[in-house]
Amino acid sequence: MDTIQADGFKFDTGPTIVMMPDIYKKSFADTGVNYEDYFTMIRVNPFMDVWTDGEKIPLSSDLADIAKVFEAQGETEMLGFLKYLTDIYGKYINAKNNFIYQSFRGPRDFFNLKTLWHAYQLKTFSSSYAAIKKIFQVLTYSI
Repeated sequence: MDTIQADGFKFDTGPTIVMMPDIYKKSFADTGVNYEDYFTMIRVNPFMDVWTDGEKIPLSSDLADIAKVFEAQGETEMLGFLKYLTDIYGKYINAKNNFIYQSFRGPRDFFNLKTLWHAYQLKTFSSSYAAIKKIFQVLTYSI
């Protein structure tokens, strides 16, 4: 998504900071530094807009509120939303357990059948938009 560079350090502000801010907090805590001295994390609400039939619908960062939006679009959309949550949560668990919290000290730690299979399951070479369009019938999105 982006990077922050300051004082010779480079920080990735990609999906891990959005999905798992505790990873960043822990890195600072492990060094005895308060992350709040360097940046502030703010929950964004709404976090994304979707459109249906030309109507812009802001999506809340509250799961119950999002579910109401999809239920209002019909059973197919709500079912698609639940399938999407299941898929993306599975990818989250895979990434967390097999990559983010893993140490790769050498090529063999990464380039083995088990790790490559987990990497393949993440489907990192396809876009979020492509995944969303496979599941939802009437909605398109923009961040």
